[in-house]
Amino acid sequence: MIIAATVDGQLKDVRPEEPRVLIVGAGIAGIALAQLLRGRGMHPVLIDRSADSGRMIGDNRAGYMLALMPMVDPIIDELDCREAYLEASVGIDRYIAHAHTGRVLRQDHLGDLLADYGDYRGISRAALLDVLTDGDCPIAFGTTVTELSEGGTTVTLAQGDQGDQESEHEFDVVVIADGMNSRTRELATGKAGPTEPAKARLDRLQNSRHNRPRQALARVVSGHNLGRMGLLGRSR
Repeated sequence: MIIAATVDGQLKDVRPEEPRVLIVGAGIAGIALAQLLRGRGMHPVLIDRSADSGRMIGDNRAGYMLALMPMVDPIIDELDCREAYLEASVGIDRYIAHAHTGRVLRQDHLGDLLADYGDYRGISRAALLDVLTDGDCPIAFGTTVTELSEGGTTVTLAQGDQGDQESEHEFDVVVIADGMNSRTRELATGKAGPTEPAKARLDRLQNSRHNRPRQALARVVSGHNLGRMGLLGRSR
């Protein structure tokens, strides 16, 4: 279950001997990693720029259909959500190509491939998020990264309705899982533009999402592997 939380509230659970991990982006990749770490007794801080969980679990939640290959099975098993995953997904055993009239042009059966490697299943993005968050999943919504120190261990976060409440935190690892062309990735690679107010940055990022026609395809490809993530960190 997705639970709205604060950054400070999540940090309170981190033990002194435990690495402080920040995961930026509560999509498939970010949530999967957070839940895996929590299952191993860690307490990562998970943040997302969305104002709330409405787009994930509400009636108007955004999403698309994913075709997940057997390579995701170890993650599903470690999260102990296989039964829920099977119930929420459908098996894919063939590809069928249709003409615009509906006439079947060809069928390709996947029997040999499935026999060798395992299930190939279809599931909507929203349903997959439900499966991954079967256990409690705290997320700090309305939170973005505005600054990263060299090495990415000192992080400035903007929070609040206007993105005007900034706070600085130390982390051992920063995982960038908030999508391609993200501001966080720009900060990490040194490609970020001139400093601008946090609210203005947030507005620019949100508006730009409507002008990226190829983004959906990129996300579907990432979803095959439960997401792709950038990683920054330091040795303890």
